[in-house]
Amino acid sequence: MFYRIIDLAYSPRRGAIDDEPLQRILHGHRVIESAERFYEQDGLPHLLVSVRYELARSGGPGARETQRPPRDKPADDREFAADVPDDDVPLALALRAWRSAQAHDEAIPAFAVMTNTQLFELVRRKPRSALAVAKVQGLGDARAKKYSAGIVELVERHIESQKGRANGPPPSKNGRHEHGELREAPEPREAPWSAE
Repeated sequence: MFYRIIDLAYSPRRGAIDDEPLQRILHGHRVIESAERFYEQDGLPHLLVSVRYELARSGGPGARETQRPPRDKPADDREFAADVPDDDVPLALALRAWRSAQAHDEAIPAFAVMTNTQLFELVRRKPRSALAVAKVQGLGDARAKKYSAGIVELVERHIESQKGRANGPPPSKNGRHEHGELREAPEPREAPWSAE
């Protein structure tokens, strides 16, 4: 048995809610239970559908389930962070990994923790307090209170790593950089030719 939550947006081109993603996911499967809720975002109607369903069976009665439900291919790192400034890509990827871990721990979809739009707004703002996290549209006080410690910690780490990059790697106790040994500059030598 599988459970999916699908957000269906209004399509101005069709003049209706675009239910093609829902049809694609459920094609050939048996729906056990569903619930839906309308809401409006950015002036456009949306339909949020939660569906519990069973996979279609092949091979007649008693056959084992052989199909998996279709999944949207997750974006690779470059595709996911395509619109993020290069210096902030590590923060975007860290927030995405953190969001996935939170969602897994709570057994909820990742977008219920925060949407990609909210994640990218956090990257842009780099909030350093729960109050600043709560100012991101759609997160609100409850989610800010629940998640701000993790978000702020990732932002702080990112800011510190950016400072470290700007100043170069600090030498360790043994006088070496992480990427090699510290050496004194060689004494200047005279050129083998002279302008006499």
